[in-house]
Amino acid sequence: MNEIKLKGLLWVDKMLSSKMTYTNPGSISHLLYGKKPSEQSINIKMGKFGEFLAKEIITLNSNFELLTCGVQEINKINGTKKDIDLLFKDINY
Repeated sequence: MNEIKLKGLLWVDKMLSSKMTYTNPGSISHLLYGKKPSEQSINIKMGKFGEFLAKEIITLNSNFELLTCGVQEINKINGTKKDIDLLFKDINY
């Protein structure tokens, strides 16, 4: 668990040191509140952090196997693709 905590802290440090995204002129949020950190950008980063933590927990659990995540073709006939955020299986079943 300490390993996951350390990796999480490093991930957050990296995120905080990256460039902050702000609201753009012309957007409703910018019109109402002026330049401020983009809530959508923060939500996306926190979602990625959640994915990161979940993948770390799955990887450290010997009962689970992390499967291929990301954009995958789900229908070869029409080329439909789907972004899979998190996919794993319990190897005991």
